[in-house]
Amino acid sequence: MAHPTGTVTAAHNGKTYTLRLTMLGIANLQEKHGNTFLSKLDVAGDEMPSMRLLLDVVTTSLERDHGKDGVDLVALADDIFTQDPEIVGRIMKAAFPPGEATKPAVAGAGPRVKKTKAARV
Repeated sequence: MAHPTGTVTAAHNGKTYTLRLTMLGIANLQEKHGNTFLSKLDVAGDEMPSMRLLLDVVTTSLERDHGKDGVDLVALADDIFTQDPEIVGRIMKAAFPPGEATKPAVAGAGPRVKKTKAARV
């Protein structure tokens, strides 16, 4: 069975690590960096996103599958991110596949749309 938010793998020191940004992980990132943390990843021009936020995305993505491995996840995330700076983009794409990011998380949670007479026909 596929993971609901997608999975990214990264190899480091001969071992393969699974990175998944789950709903709990997203909630933890919101708590630490604010509800608009996603917009903080999207910068323009010469701006650089917060390295703390980028490292926290990688660290959080490791927690689910490797949090009990006795590994220093912050150091591991730093090594993986340094080796592969594009990993954050792949994690975010796996967590929010195209067309999925705008769907309401709960049925009926989206905005109510009043049907017009033409739409009822």
